[in-house]
Amino acid sequence: MINEVKQELVKFGLDELVTLTVEKYENDFGKLVPHMVAKWVGIDFDGNDEVKDRIEEMNKWFSPSLFAMGITQRADWIKASTKDKLAFYAQPGFKHPAEYKAA
Repeated sequence: MINEVKQELVKFGLDELVTLTVEKYENDFGKLVPHMVAKWVGIDFDGNDEVKDRIEEMNKWFSPSLFAMGITQRADWIKASTKDKLAFYAQPGFKHPAEYKAA
């Protein structure tokens, strides 16, 4: 499953920017089970580096393509410079990283 996610990240040029691992976390029932973990460096609203992540239990409902889509929808944002991200945040209204589009 991790290879399927990696293939999707490669398509969007994110393979060098997003780290993928499988780690054991406790689920809702108190059992330690495998979770897909993706991490990348983002920023907070002040422009400071901040590790962002996406974590999902790898149960029978886990979909590698949907997991990857949660990351690839932010591809332009993940690849953007801090300067561009801060300019995006400075625009009026609510801003979500998935709405950012590179010029």
